[in-house]
Amino acid sequence: MLQVMPESEGIIVRIKASGTITEEDKDALISRLTELLDTGERYRLLYDWTALDGWAKGARSANVSFLMSHRGLIDRVAVVCDGRWADDVTRLQDLYKYSQVRQFAAADGNAALAWLREA
Repeated sequence: MLQVMPESEGIIVRIKASGTITEEDKDALISRLTELLDTGERYRLLYDWTALDGWAKGARSANVSFLMSHRGLIDRVAVVCDGRWADDVTRLQDLYKYSQVRQFAAADGNAALAWLREA
C-alpha cells in the first residue's frame, strides 16, 4: 500500500509504503499526487519505506512517466529505509534528476524531516 500521510505539511508530502506495492497502489498514489503537485509549488517528498516488503511485477516502473513529467516540481526527496533498498534509492536519483535525493536509515526519520524543512 502507498499512502499520502495526513501528517504532510505545506510543501512536504509524506508517503508511506507498506507491504508489497502493486500497480493499483501506484495508480492511486499518482492520482493523489497529481492533485497536490498541480499547484505550481516546488515540493519535498518524504518516502517512508520502513514497512516496505517489495514491489509486485510491473509496479516498480508504473509511475515513471508521471515522475518524468512532474520531476521539475520536486525540490528534495528523502527516503527513510534500510540498506536493502539502496538500489531503488539510486533509481529515484535518476528519476528525480533535478532534485536532491538522500537516503536516511530507518532510525533517522526525524533527521530526514529536518533536512526537508531546511531552507
